[in-house]
Amino acid sequence: MCDLKIYKINKYQLQISCNFGVANKIANHFSTFIANRWFHPLVKSKRWDGRIFFFNKKDHIISIGFIKDLLVFCNEQNLSYKFEFNIEELFSNITKEQISLFIKSLSLPQDRTPYDYQEKSVYLAIKNKNGIMELATGSGKSLIIYIIIRYLILLNKKILIIVPSVSLVNQLLSDFKNDYKWLEVDNYITILYSGQKIDLNKMVLISTWQSLADKKSDEFFQQFGVYIVDECLHPDTIVHVKEKYFSLDNKKLLYWKYYKKKIKDVKTGDLIRCYDFEKKKIRYEFIEKIYKNLSIKKNNVYKITFDDNSYERMTGNHNILKKNGKKKQVKNLKNGEKI
Repeated sequence: MCDLKIYKINKYQLQISCNFGVANKIANHFSTFIANRWFHPLVKSKRWDGRIFFFNKKDHIISIGFIKDLLVFCNEQNLSYKFEFNIEELFSNITKEQISLFIKSLSLPQDRTPYDYQEKSVYLAIKNKNGIMELATGSGKSLIIYIIIRYLILLNKKILIIVPSVSLVNQLLSDFKNDYKWLEVDNYITILYSGQKIDLNKMVLISTWQSLADKKSDEFFQQFGVYIVDECLHPDTIVHVKEKYFSLDNKKLLYWKYYKKKIKDVKTGDLIRCYDFEKKKIRYEFIEKIYKNLSIKKNNVYKITFDDNSYERMTGNHNILKKNGKKKQVKNLKNGEKI
């Protein structure tokens, strides 16, 4: 009889069947204290110890991203385990050598040959199927995305790429066509934003998240086998936060306080409002870790105002596609230029 039975609930979560003692071990191992916890109001008032748990002891659910760490933990603790699903579903059998050969087959321009970290990012994305990449501004995300989708098209995968703004829809398409010399790009890619008609017979859709907001039917999203999200938030972006207030003896929850703060002011351990795409509902989740974009220290953030008084904020080294088909960094733009 094994100590753990591991079930796959969906693409994102695992459920572990085990006894109470083993569950406590897993919960303690897959937990961390927030940074500077002693300064957090709830910790200072002794209503929370500042620890975040990544394993839910109530329903025994853990993120699928912890699968490798879970197996290492089991081996270290001499715990036996059994998968109640085909573990090979989680990973592809692609090798680094095969990725290198595929990249060569794309015949990229010499000045667009991927760096080692870009090739590694492509390999890990295809190998692990699910994941988050942390890449600074100007690190060549579009080339990584390009190589990934070219490979997945060969596997007959339909792909949805979500970007934060209209300018990035056009920039990504321009990169594929002009920088990476994908001559057949128009046969495979359709774009979606205000006023654009899409051709869902094509393999790849590039869209802003705003344009997808009214696509509420499951049927629309289920046609895609792959989702790639390129998400950027400005430091002044407003997020919704909630906080617990207890009685003086910390035994009774008195009320919840709801308020807003800028994303640059959030701290590890804050409860922020987010949307659960799996359960299709809004919920609050603890912030587990905060990543700072170090490039901001070297590049000022610019505010670009358009004719209709709408605006976007971008770093100075961000490339913008101009009306004449050429790219220009934001810091070099001049008033009146058409983009």
